[in-house]
Amino acid sequence: MTTRAPRRLLPRLAAALLLLLALAEVGARLVAPRIGLDVRPLADLLAEQSRQMERLLTDTTSLTMLDAALGWRHRPGFADSLRHYDAAGIRGTRAVSPAPAAGVTRIVAAGDAFTAQLEVGDADAWPAVLEGALPGVEVLNMGVGGYGTDQAMLQFVRDGAPFAPRLVLIGFASVDLRRAIGVFPRFASVHEMPLTKPRFTLDAAGALAFVPNPAATRAEKERLRDDPASVRALGPLDGWYEPWRYEAPLLDRSGFFRAVRALATKVHRRSLDADRLYDAEGFRAESPAFRLQLAQLLAFGDSVRARGAVPVYVMLPAIEAVERARQGGAPDFAPLRDALRRDGRAPVLDVTEAFTAATPPTTGVPAWFMPFGHYSASGNAVAGTWLAGQLAPLVAR
Repeated sequence: MTTRAPRRLLPRLAAALLLLLALAEVGARLVAPRIGLDVRPLADLLAEQSRQMERLLTDTTSLTMLDAALGWRHRPGFADSLRHYDAAGIRGTRAVSPAPAAGVTRIVAAGDAFTAQLEVGDADAWPAVLEGALPGVEVLNMGVGGYGTDQAMLQFVRDGAPFAPRLVLIGFASVDLRRAIGVFPRFASVHEMPLTKPRFTLDAAGALAFVPNPAATRAEKERLRDDPASVRALGPLDGWYEPWRYEAPLLDRSGFFRAVRALATKVHRRSLDADRLYDAEGFRAESPAFRLQLAQLLAFGDSVRARGAVPVYVMLPAIEAVERARQGGAPDFAPLRDALRRDGRAPVLDVTEAFTAATPPTTGVPAWFMPFGHYSASGNAVAGTWLAGQLAPLVAR
């Protein structure tokens, strides 16, 4: 009797274990998306990559177009109900002359979507508000959605400097820190398009070393479309690459494992990684990404001065930074802002101060922001008007 009991127990334990695993598998697939975890199989992600790359290679009408050197850019001549671009890819309906008219101070605004402000009309974006508030000033909005500081600097040297600006506003948003260490944005977030970009690294002496766009040619992009798994070759160039997502095909079959992996990655990036970008207070000045981002911004300022213009750093806060500042805290990018101010070679304007001083709409701070996180028309008005007041003495000089 004592021998038969364990034999009857083993099948029950096995069945219970299988049931538990099945419940864990189903539960992981149901719960993970609700807490912001993407647990799709790698095969699905690679298939999506191929479809999106096909659209990028064949589309000739959308705002974003491929660029061999920069990765992508805004399409010259693009127009829709909100946004218009001239033949040089500068936002607005007017044609920009190679040189400014006599008596006009030309300003270039460079940066990412927080400079471009793609969720509002041309006239409502803060560079246009700034221009309207400063007589005798012309502001060229050259912001491009998704750009890092690396791309914005390269774009200025190639496309912005020939327009002979006297001032260059170097826009910085918190998301740019993440972009500094990547060449394939989908490694950082699978919600990004399968675009590739150049980047910089820091060598042993702390100097910037350039890494060109790793998929610059059409043939290289077609390979990412036709053989999407070849994207693994970009892993060594990208600080966000996860080998256990792209190189563990057997474990990837389990939804439970994918959920555990996604959760572990999230926790590791936020709390455990010795090189993590953030802590509870914001940017970590000890992280390699921070040092690289600071070096890039300083190099951008140097490139502006080398071309006869004056650089101005413009810190553009997201809603979290504004809400935190209005409660007496500091924006997450404060360590970077303060490092630029200590360097002292260029003015640093923190637009958080504008939102802290302004009276919010009756519906609160969120009314200053749009669904995708950029500024609304009222938020752009706050930013552009405040920047005009800050820049007026510099323009006068």
